[in-house]
Amino acid sequence: MVKLIDIRSKTQRTNGTRPLSQITHIARHHSATKDGDFFTFWRTWNGQKKWGTGGYHEIIMRDGSIQLDKVHIIV
Repeated sequence: MVKLIDIRSKTQRTNGTRPLSQITHIARHHSATKDGDFFTFWRTWNGQKKWGTGGYHEIIMRDGSIQLDKVHIIV
């Protein structure tokens, strides 16, 4: 069983949200980092790139656990 870590209450939101009807694609990729997690990525997204939010809904950790970052719709 996969370990889910819900971090949604700990992550910042400064860009708002968009309607589900505007979402047309889902992309998955990995960071190829040893210790990358939401908070590591946030320092780059917000601190260096000045983005309001990161673009990830989930971050899959090296141990297989998943950090949930945004609201998910389960079908």
